[in-house]
Amino acid sequence: MLVGMVTPVLAGAGTEAYVNDDEINVRTGPGTSYSAVLFNGQKNIRLYRGQYVRIVSTQKGSDGMNWHQIVFTYNGYTKIGFMRSDFITEIGDDSAYRAYLEEQGFPESYQPYLRALYAASGGKWTFVAYKTGLDWKEALENESTLGRALLHWSYDTAQRSTAPGAYDSSTGEWRQFEPGWYAASRETVAYYMDPRSYLTDGTCIAFEKLSGGESVTHEQIKKVLAKCVWATDEIIDEFIKAGSKEELEKQKQTEIQRLRSEGKTDAANSLEKVTVTGVSPIFLAVKARDEIGTGATQNATGYPLSDGKKYYNFFNVGAYGDDPNYNGILYAQSKGWDTSYKALLGGAWFIFRNYIEDGQDTTFLQRFNFTPLYTYSYQYATDITYAYLSGGWNIYQAYVKNGLADSELTFSVPVLENMPAVTKLPTARYEDEYVDPEPEPEPEPEPNPEPNPEPDPGPSGNYDYVNELNLRLSDSYLSGFTLGTPVQSLISQIKSVNKNATVTVTARGEAVAGSALVATGQVLTIQDAAGTYTYTCVVYGDADGDGRIAATDLLAVKNHILEKKALSGAYARAVQFSGKAIGATTLLSIKNHILGKTNIVQK
Repeated sequence: MLVGMVTPVLAGAGTEAYVNDDEINVRTGPGTSYSAVLFNGQKNIRLYRGQYVRIVSTQKGSDGMNWHQIVFTYNGYTKIGFMRSDFITEIGDDSAYRAYLEEQGFPESYQPYLRALYAASGGKWTFVAYKTGLDWKEALENESTLGRALLHWSYDTAQRSTAPGAYDSSTGEWRQFEPGWYAASRETVAYYMDPRSYLTDGTCIAFEKLSGGESVTHEQIKKVLAKCVWATDEIIDEFIKAGSKEELEKQKQTEIQRLRSEGKTDAANSLEKVTVTGVSPIFLAVKARDEIGTGATQNATGYPLSDGKKYYNFFNVGAYGDDPNYNGILYAQSKGWDTSYKALLGGAWFIFRNYIEDGQDTTFLQRFNFTPLYTYSYQYATDITYAYLSGGWNIYQAYVKNGLADSELTFSVPVLENMPAVTKLPTARYEDEYVDPEPEPEPEPEPNPEPNPEPDPGPSGNYDYVNELNLRLSDSYLSGFTLGTPVQSLISQIKSVNKNATVTVTARGEAVAGSALVATGQVLTIQDAAGTYTYTCVVYGDADGDGRIAATDLLAVKNHILEKKALSGAYARAVQFSGKAIGATTLLSIKNHILGKTNIVQK
């Protein structure tokens, strides 16, 4: 869901604060005996230094310590949980910094996160707004172009695109654009190109300017590359040397001579006007580690080719196609990178010339070129997570290990026009979210009693819940729900018919959260003065019971047709659109609904 609601964590009541340490568990109750709050039903949520939170209550834990109940954002979703109070620091009065953010032109939705990061850094991190002037929808349309944003096979399939050309609905198979890489969905692209997704913790390093790093030492790079068996002391020194302004200036002069010798006078004259900067050696080291791994790779130790020489490529420059690594080595051969230093210097020069010089001076802008020059093109990677992980999180981790996280750093944070209220990382299952409770209304004064009030007739003995809510009951299956209805909304609708009714919704014997969607297979139970009514919910098109109509439902129907896993009960009823048959026409109906061609009717 890309639009439609303001993130409650940014606007609700409570004390504004930030997490002051890394990798701190969020628990379901006030104490370490409570389990961790989960994301996507399986991942323990841990928060890191600089995460903006709201304290909504404080309780004494079983360990005798104070525990804060906090509301926070995680992958775009609003969550609630408990964290020990000593891991949380209140932001306090920062009106002067708020005025600075307003002056910079940061939207309101950016500001709580920036205030928390600034406070957590002790005022050492400077955030500058980079106003791109680009429209959000236009940028998303360009970055979502099929094949431009890819996702590794190890990520949740819910983040893959089901658009034509990326997914075959007849077979339930995704197209591999490169071995093990699939097209990312539009929603996934939106999350990773949203600058606010990077502002919850040290991932904001993706916005750090990369034209620097003159004071980096051998020991710092050695720690960054500690697990890399190929990182000899000689190579570590070469990283520092290759990223220096002096060596890149020499490379510039070499390039100018080459261009003049080839008769390319205009290009040589143009290059002479370029002001060379250094490239951060830590950035180069982290990039090399992520690109070629930590093992004894020939990219770092020398890849022999038929000319009798060994070639090196630390950054996988030119590594594309069916055999990307080999193609990268051929690129290295074309550039004469027959020593490790030549490859490191050539890679640093490549990054400077193709990205930093053109304004793509952050890893975010290298992945998402929102600059005026070659907008949306000349992007370093097709990996949609590149800026977030390699450019943001991994470099932050390296900074923490090397004591650089407390340095004075400058971040250039992009701002786009007409941004949505929130973007969320897609998940395979419905993700429960916290919503701030509505404030209690002021009590109305009681009217004067009438002289002879009529006796209260009491509640009616029978209520026709099905017809009152315009639903349909057939063989104990209840249908006709509006697609996407939250369970709490259904309960409220029933309560509007009979406020004294007791309503429960369960799935597989367990209570369903109010924020979950009404879904196939849920059991609705209504108790009132007249008795107990039990119904099994059916949402047409929802074959897997998550309340949505998506690619997972296509797969469930396909498995039924192939007799791999039969659908039965409510799940079979949900895909019996006409008669009792579940076949190719069923697949087509679900596919057309997903593509927005023809909606499945909730009858």
